[in-house]
Amino acid sequence: MHHTGVFGQHFEIATSQGNIDASGDFGGWNYTLTSAAGVIGTVAREMAFGEKFVVDIADGQNDVFILATVLAIDNIHDERRGHQGLGGGMLGGGLGGGLPGLGRFP
Repeated sequence: MHHTGVFGQHFEIATSQGNIDASGDFGGWNYTLTSAAGVIGTVAREMAFGEKFVVDIADGQNDVFILATVLAIDNIHDERRGHQGLGGGMLGGGLGGGLPGLGRFP
């Protein structure tokens, strides 16, 4: 995973199945993951009581890989903000309540 752009608005992710580009507003949690096949996933923040994030993954994609990519991006942004450990990032603190199907993490 390679972070590019002046304000961190783009990631290039090299995978064994080809390259994935992530671009958008990572600080506001609204971005898109694309490959040569087109859009493979989107991440969006929803207004709710507490933080809620929706990860929409295109049919035929590896759900676990896409979710791991989203968490890696969150971790990179968390480190750039100077936070350490779990719970410091946007998803780290709200993961259990925001990503459908993942359950609650301590």
